[in-house]
Amino acid sequence: MMKSGFKAILSAVDLILLLFSMKIQNNAAGAKESKIYNLVDIKTYIPIAPNNEELINLFFLINK
Repeated sequence: MMKSGFKAILSAVDLILLLFSMKIQNNAAGAKESKIYNLVDIKTYIPIAPNNEELINLFFLINK
């Protein structure tokens, strides 16, 4: 039980860092709809999504 709770905390931290890094990348591109790619630790390219719901869906899809 403690192990899964710790994993959930780490996943939440990963999500926050992922969203933050994507926001920086997206702002640097200058357009919300730009499809730039960010190489993350898991060695998977993921597109910048135009809204948070898509980012969260991508995050959970990757961590399945």
